[in-house]
Amino acid sequence: MILGKIAMRTRWKSLSEVEFERLLDAVRTAVAPAPEEDFLTYPSTFNQPATPANDNQLGLPLIPFPEGWYAP
Repeated sequence: MILGKIAMRTRWKSLSEVEFERLLDAVRTAVAPAPEEDFLTYPSTFNQPATPANDNQLGLPLIPFPEGWYAP
């Protein structure tokens, strides 16, 4: 309702401070997240960390740089 009144003005004029605050309140209300009931009905619990999908239980071998080479 407030936004419509402001948008339908026939000639442009500056908003008063009260109109500006009402407009901000309307926008805040429109974009505010809706409260969710029982967002986490059952809290997440983890007994052990998840294993990676490609876990083959082998560590990568250490391959040293050739003589005279270095990492930047």
